Amino acid sequence: MKKCLKKLVCFCLCLAICMTTTGCTADEKKEKNVIEEEYINYWTTYSKKAKMTIAGNYISYIDPVSAKEKLICNDMNCLHKDAKTCGAVVDGVVFGAIHREGKKIYYIADADTEKIGECSLFEADLDGKNRKKIASLMNANTIMSAIYTEKYIYISYVKDSEEDEKSCAAIYAFDRKKKSGKVIYQIDKVSAQIGYMILSDGILYASTGYSDASAKEIKKHKKDIRFINKHFERNLMALRLKDSKVVHTIDSTGSGFFQIREHKLFYSSAKAVYCYDIYTKKNYKIANDDKILIFSDKKESNTLYFRDDKNYYRYDIRKKTWHIIAKADVFFVEAMIGDWVYGFISSSKAGQGSESGIIKRSDFEKGNITKMKKVKTELEMN
Repeated sequence: MKKCLKKLVCFCLCLAICMTTTGCTADEKKEKNVIEEEYINYWTTYSKKAKMTIAGNYISYIDPVSAKEKLICNDMNCLHKDAKTCGAVVDGVVFGAIHREGKKIYYIADADTEKIGECSLFEADLDGKNRKKIASLMNANTIMSAIYTEKYIYISYVKDSEEDEKSCAAIYAFDRKKKSGKVIYQIDKVSAQIGYMILSDGILYASTGYSDASAKEIKKHKKDIRFINKHFERNLMALRLKDSKVVHTIDSTGSGFFQIREHKLFYSSAKAVYCYDIYTKKNYKIANDDKILIFSDKKESNTLYFRDDKNYYRYDIRKKTWHIIAKADVFFVEAMIGDWVYGFISSSKAGQGSESGIIKRSDFEKGNITKMKKVKTELEMN
């Protein structure tokens, strides 16, 4: 009962936190990511096979080929009401970081407990059947992102204080063999956050943020968006996993989203786009306007994708050239993985003013936005 009373509050908390996203110990340079490319952001995971979502107490997926959204439960007689009988139902308030691995799915949730935020790792078949609790994890209000590897799962999360505006934002490393974990990095500041993460050569790169205003000031100006944004600091942190030591920090990184290609890290900040050389630790500007990075896999290792209020752009890293792909007024791109581009279509019919859409990557590259398909929802949540 206690969990049910706070579901709406927790869901609003997740939406209010600024959006962010997703190869360790001394021997982790040899470790490989289980999925070559995967973008985990809150309760949504984008991969080459599908877009999976765990939200509103249900697990669903979008099949890019058919452009249909379905619950993972394929029992035609199921009413999808009880987590004990339906694999698509998740009895929790805090959940996220869903991941497909072979014929299994994994996710984090505060299910099977009456205590809100007491998270555990769960494993199930692709249809949600044979669900079992693998291990108890940390206590969290919001699961921000995660990286699954063969040996470890790295989870970024936020735990809010019940007494003031301070937060504990942390990275939790879970050893999959030992079935135990620990916090390897933590920020204890007002409105602390740790979001999107990338793992490369034993270094975990993560977007971080916090407010330089006091808890009292935040409370006083909580409805003043300009005040909140003015005092919110966004940075990128590089954590060496063999000794959990921060080896570098890049300040003032704008949206908090970034991409790595070979030894170069790209990010947007203060109406400019920058490239940070991981080897030389030097920054240089590649654009003087406000372009936003789009998540894309390394299908084309020398290419990055951006958008602004008007257009989508392709950036050639080697040639250092920009090319306009298409107008950005109809389709809002979230992620480009494999042969597909996932996003949203502007629509007055959808409850939030948009609905899911998908387009072949080859068509998007050619600027053929008209070939985008609206995702048909076949969810049956009675």
